[in-house]
Parts: sequence; C-alpha cells; structure tokens
Amino acid sequence: MTNGSATGTVPADAEAVLFMFDATFAQTQTTAPINADGNYTFANVPYDVANVYIVTINYRDRVFASEVRRAESLTQDAADGLLDLPITIYELTEDPSVIQITGMVSQVSVVGDSLEVAQVMTLTNTSDRAFSSSQTTEDGRNISVVLSLPPGAIVAGLPDEQRYVVAAEQFAVLDTVPVLPGEDHLIQLVYLIPYENDAIIEQQMNYAVNGAVRLLIRPESVTVTSDQLPALGVETLGGNQYRSFGADLALSAGDVIRYDLRGAGVEVAQTGEPSVVDSSNLPLIVIAFLAFVAVLISMSYLLYYRSKQQPTAKLAATPDETKASALVQYLIAQIAQLDARHEAGDIGDDEYQQQRDKLKDDLKRAMEDAP
Repeated sequence: MTNGSATGTVPADAEAVLFMFDATFAQTQTTAPINADGNYTFANVPYDVANVYIVTINYRDRVFASEVRRAESLTQDAADGLLDLPITIYELTEDPSVIQITGMVSQVSVVGDSLEVAQVMTLTNTSDRAFSSSQTTEDGRNISVVLSLPPGAIVAGLPDEQRYVVAAEQFAVLDTVPVLPGEDHLIQLVYLIPYENDAIIEQQMNYAVNGAVRLLIRPESVTVTSDQLPALGVETLGGNQYRSFGADLALSAGDVIRYDLRGAGVEVAQTGEPSVVDSSNLPLIVIAFLAFVAVLISMSYLLYYRSKQQPTAKLAATPDETKASALVQYLIAQIAQLDARHEAGDIGDDEYQQQRDKLKDDLKRAMEDAP
C-alpha cells in the first residue's frame, strides 16, 4: 500500500481485506494487517483461474481497491504462485476547483412531446488527493460530483443505481464515487425534458470545462441554434443519423452550456423503437465519444469508473468490457464500505442485509458480463 498524496503517509493500523469469489459466486473474505513498510500478505489462498480476486483498504472512511484479477490476467500474474495486488490510497479534498470536465457528449432525440437525452462526460482530478465531500446521501454515502441537469429534466436511466442518487427537486444527479487523481472519471445517464416544438436548453457546469463538447440531434426537422456549438456535419450512431454540433470549450465553474431547439420531432409510432433511450444505449454513446475526442483533441480517453487494468488489457478491451470490469471493482468496494459501516454501527442489521443482497446481485450480473 502506498499513499499517492504528497503529504500523505501510510497508516500504522490499516488492514487489508481480500475478497475472493469462486465460479459459483461463493464469497470468501479474509483480512490481513499491513506492515510498517506498507506491505501485506495473504498466505495459502486457494487459486483457480475461475476465481475473482480483489483487495480493498478502508482509509478515511473511503474504500480504495486494487485491480480486479480474473481469467487470463490472473493466469499471467499468478504464474509463479505470487499474486501482486498493490493499492494506492489518497488523502481527501473537497475543493471543486481541482475538478475539470474534459469531455462531454449529449445525444438528443426529439420524440413526441419529449427530449430524450443520453449524456456521457469525463472528469479529471488535477490534484494529488481524492475528491470527495463530507456531505452524504440519505443512506450515508459520501457525495463526490454533483451534476446539474437542465431545468425540467427527469432522470430516466442510470447505468449503476448503486452509485448515483437522483436529487429530483434540484434537477441534479449525485455521484458517490471519489474522483481519483490520474484517472478519467466517467459519468453516464439518461434523462427526459418536456418539449413542445421549441425549447431553450441550459445546463450549468458545476466544474470548469476544458475539452471537447458535442451535441448529437435528431430528427432533421428540429433546428439547432447555439453560439457555443457550431455545426459539424452528420454522424450515424446505432443505425440512426444525427446532426452533430460541437467545439473545444474552456468554461469556468458555474458557466452554462446553451442551445435552442425548434421544430416538431417524430411521433412515437413512427420511430419503430422504444420511446425512451435507456442505459443499454450508453455503450454506443461511449464509442462515439471516444472517436470524437480522438479526432477533436488528438487523444483518447479511457472511459471507465476507476478501473486500473494493465496497459495491454486496456488496449485489448472493448468499451463494454472495460465498463463491466470497472463495475465489478466498484461493486466490491461498495460491499466493503457497507461492511465497514455495519461494523461501526452506522447501519442496522435489516437494512445492511437488504443493501448487501442487492449489491451481491448486481455484482453477480457484472461478473457475468466482465471479460
């Protein structure tokens, strides 16, 4: 274990927790003390290529996790009988000025009397501390990023309901995953906005924007006006054609991204598709976002929650596989944090068991999807 913050130290009383899941999803959980030099060891651990291994450490009431080891990467790493799972912990910061939005894409479909918006954005932490606030959700999770939505927006889909909390009255979504230094932090969601042939869409950015912003609109009958996002042409996504608007923006925290829409959309019966964009569409948006950013600012983003795969695995993995592996890591960290809260007496037995069962069900599905 190492501390990635310049002024941070390795705590003397830290404890590492090894989570092992076998092919039937049976869980084994083992703890080990961390030595003064930051090393920890788990001896006589059963090895099987079908197992999943991850180590977590609870530090400053946040859970930091190692990489997930399974399948081919597990075989390569454990060839000599020793599996190395280092963990980097961080001190905390609540300073929002360390967060930048480095890329954002919004896919907008005008269907009937609604705008269906699938939105993806990446954020970067420019400090050497984990960004997470002392403010908590109703169930006690610490809030990190607060994403403001356009007025009137109704959240229709989230790829991970264990991670996000919807603040409907404030038209906002709360993220509970800390933003770690040196890693792109991905946010994905789907929301609806009432529409009657014209609308002014304004979305406040709670953090500085320094990167590519793109807007994808359909159908062609809807005109778009925006001083910030000039027209870029036509793109095809998921078999549908979208008009593309975008630019490389530099905005201050609190600034607004604005565009005006005018014209009738398509009737629900004419689309031949579900009337609401759901979270299953998001991988396509991620792929389009990757391609767009690569062209516009000559670099690619690793769009994942907090996955720290080996470089070769990053190059080989598809966006769906990367997302699934990252979700496995996140859900295991959530289980570890829930266990810690239960042991500290912050959550009752019934609620603890209910939340843990839900997390394990989500984890099982994520592990089935992971590479």
